[in-house]
Amino acid sequence: MSRVNGKSAHEWIEKNHPQNGEWIVYYKKGASEEVTLDPEESNGKRWQFKYKNGVKINHSYGWYRDGTLKQIKYWIDGKKHGELIRYYQNGQINDHFNFKNGVKHGTQVSYNKYGFCERGAAEYVDGKFIRYSIEPFSPKIAKTHKVSYILVWSDTNTMNRHDSKMYQVNDDVNLALLQHTHILINQILDQDPHEILIMDNEGNFPKHEDKRVKVIPSYQSVGYLDGERPEWLDKVNLSDYKNDTEFNAAKSTAMAYNHGITEATGDYFILQHNDTLYLKNLIPDLITKLEKDNYAYITIDKKPPKDNSPKGYDYFADCYWFLCRKDFYSSNDIWVDWIRGDNNHLATITCKDTNQNYLHLPGFFENDEHEKELFNSQYEYTYDMGNLHTFEDKPFIIHLKGGTGLYRILKDYR
Repeated sequence: MSRVNGKSAHEWIEKNHPQNGEWIVYYKKGASEEVTLDPEESNGKRWQFKYKNGVKINHSYGWYRDGTLKQIKYWIDGKKHGELIRYYQNGQINDHFNFKNGVKHGTQVSYNKYGFCERGAAEYVDGKFIRYSIEPFSPKIAKTHKVSYILVWSDTNTMNRHDSKMYQVNDDVNLALLQHTHILINQILDQDPHEILIMDNEGNFPKHEDKRVKVIPSYQSVGYLDGERPEWLDKVNLSDYKNDTEFNAAKSTAMAYNHGITEATGDYFILQHNDTLYLKNLIPDLITKLEKDNYAYITIDKKPPKDNSPKGYDYFADCYWFLCRKDFYSSNDIWVDWIRGDNNHLATITCKDTNQNYLHLPGFFENDEHEKELFNSQYEYTYDMGNLHTFEDKPFIIHLKGGTGLYRILKDYR
């Protein structure tokens, strides 16, 4: 066991950790085993934990002195629960364990620093060893990320109900939007998702032949005001709904995303609009970035404040494309609250208020908004294709924009 400041690491942590909140321990400059709680005295993080009532919760992280990720653990009420992954300093997985209420449960596998496992995976049930698998266990399995993609479907019928002056019912637009959504779904299926949740706000999205595509009737199509309110809506602050004369498409979409979050079963969520197109599958690299740098979320867009936005914030996340861990919204208790904002506003507000890091990928609003055309052309894309976003200088995704992309889909650039 490693030692810090003359004690075992476990003993030092148990003596010094706080009762509540996030706790970061740093390597102390110029000392091999010394640690500090003062970032000014450090040259990098060593551990990061989160505590509630004196016990560990959520994810914890450890790093090597050079900044390489060393381990990720997940805790519930002070007990290991879920995945525990340890890495070699070269980035290869060392061990990939699973726990249930503090004991090993499920697949346990160890690799050498070159990524090979000759003995195969061990199986445990409630802490008891059962067997080794016959076949060698592939490290690719351990690196597989279960990603739930959450999209919200509505057409011009939905939008017309919210704003009959802005949106007219148009069957050609509906067909074009449906066709484009299916193109996007096929792109996501090529990325081997855990599932794609289509939160159906109109109640007319067709069943998909791939079982990973799950069509779920959501807020607008359920019509809770005419019947019993769905259970997930209890988490949403609707206190001012009946007096809200501006209940619009954006608000119903935000509520559908919250519904999707309660239904999703992946290790990570991607909330995204359906007026997007992938240029390259960089999802595994983005998840690696999110974990290595401990970002609360990664998104493609900065949303500038509006007149009715909460004050004191320069910009907010948006759900054009938004990646987070499965517990980001639930552990931070983020639900639509019209007083403070929707999923987008509250994600940023929460991170700002709790000193969590987040990342906006370059693109729209990352530069001067009047330089959008110039940014696209740097990567040999024209602006009429949509707004380009990049990850590590690689074109990643196009966001069509403009009336949820309806007009661009029809090549009518209003």
